[in-house]
Amino acid sequence: MSRSSTPIRRYNVSMDSNIDIIMSARMLIEQHGDKAVEIAAQGEYEMLERGDEKGAAIWKRIFDAVTDDVENAVLRA
Repeated sequence: MSRSSTPIRRYNVSMDSNIDIIMSARMLIEQHGDKAVEIAAQGEYEMLERGDEKGAAIWKRIFDAVTDDVENAVLRA
C-alpha cells in the first residue's frame, strides 16, 4: 500500500490504556473489515519508519487486538 493511500493518519494513536486499544481495534474492524489487520500492521510499520517507537508499540497492540478479534470471529462462525 502506498503512503498516499494509507488511512493511518486519521487515527489518534496517543492512547495507552487497554480500553483505548480495544476500542481502536474494533473501530478499525467496523470501518475497514478485512483490511483492518493490514491497516494496523501498516500503522506499526509507518511509526517504525518515522523512528516513533512508542507509536509503533501502540499500533502493535492494536494489531494484536484486531488479530485476536478476527480470529475469535472466525472461531465463532
